Amino acid sequence: YTYYRSTKLAWKNSVRHSLTHSNKFEKVPSGIERKGGKWRLMLNQTANMEKRIKKAFERGKIHPSVIDKIEEMDKTRRAKKG
Repeated sequence: YTYYRSTKLAWKNSVRHSLTHSNKFEKVPSGIERKGGKWRLMLNQTANMEKRIKKAFERGKIHPSVIDKIEEMDKTRRAKKG
């Protein structure tokens, strides 16, 4: 996003704030002591997130390569379900 390209370090706080206050993501324990952290999309939120991303793509607000990643994620999820 353009906003994050023009700022220096404030974008990290903005992203951290959004992740912390969202019920769609959870922090992943790293197992090592280091600065920073990893976050993941909660499994019960993936279907809703995919719909929103596809809708944004249809409106021209998202890069086509993201759709490929969504389809890969969907295949992986279906394979795990059996």
